[in-house]
Amino acid sequence: MLEHLKQRIEQALQVISGAVLSTCGRAGLQAGHFPCEYHSERLYLLVQPALDLLENLSEPTGVLVTSPVWQ
Repeated sequence: MLEHLKQRIEQALQVISGAVLSTCGRAGLQAGHFPCEYHSERLYLLVQPALDLLENLSEPTGVLVTSPVWQ
């Protein structure tokens, strides 16, 4: 059963080329749409270095990643 769920998750992640990354931390609530790629059970997002969102990512914090493709 878990293998079936893993396959569905991989399929959902492989079809997107961009996602919204939301964080909350010292810089407040931040969100932005970034290009992304899925490889080997990891989702990589390309975040520009000048954004306040990076300040939130530099400390332990929760993040939320969403895409209009996912349901």
